[in-house]
Amino acid sequence: MNTDSAKLPNGNVLLKPRFQNDKIKLKSGGELYIDTAFLDMEHTDIIADVIKVPDVAYAYDLEMRKKPVPIEIKPGDVVYCYYLAIHNALKRVSDGRRIIENGEIYLLINYVDNLYMALRDDFPIMVNDYVLIEPTYRELKEMQEKAKKQGIEVPGSAISHYQENTQWGIVRYAGRNLSPETFKDEDQIVGKEVFMRKHADIPLEYEYHRTFEPEKKLFRVRRRDILVVLD
Repeated sequence: MNTDSAKLPNGNVLLKPRFQNDKIKLKSGGELYIDTAFLDMEHTDIIADVIKVPDVAYAYDLEMRKKPVPIEIKPGDVVYCYYLAIHNALKRVSDGRRIIENGEIYLLINYVDNLYMALRDDFPIMVNDYVLIEPTYRELKEMQEKAKKQGIEVPGSAISHYQENTQWGIVRYAGRNLSPETFKDEDQIVGKEVFMRKHADIPLEYEYHRTFEPEKKLFRVRRRDILVVLD
């Protein structure tokens, strides 16, 4: 199948995976291939170049009503996808989701279900109602302050627990508001501290994939999973 003539049914995007994480470059200039089966999810490419986009995509609201979703990416953008979407598409040759042309691999990925961020000129464009949140560890800080006043040292296990289960953070980036029933202004929450639904705080994939602000821990969260916005 020629990628120029590839059809994009059902809101699929044609992508070209950008990185290969199964080899290490040596100082001598050679490459060492490694077995990634034991950490398959961390070595599967999730960053890809956009080759072609559909005219329209659809999603279902909470009442299961079908509605069109704006396509906020364009060819030339770099997109971040869910690991499983890329992982599964790489294995699916029979249904046409994986296309091989001139030795290069291209994938058809559903726009609404699997994309959460694009980079355009190195600036993040959040799509599908996702925002990027930097954790503030409010609960941990409050606990440490109370413990300090009482002369108690907080155990490492408690610190790890609060770091892994924090629900507080500051919204750093937000895209177009697709939840008008809850949020009236998509820019209003940027820079504000928010309280998230439990387990909504999904880290921005794995360290191998962190090309965007790698020094920060960032969570990708859907706007509908933000429960409280502090003024």
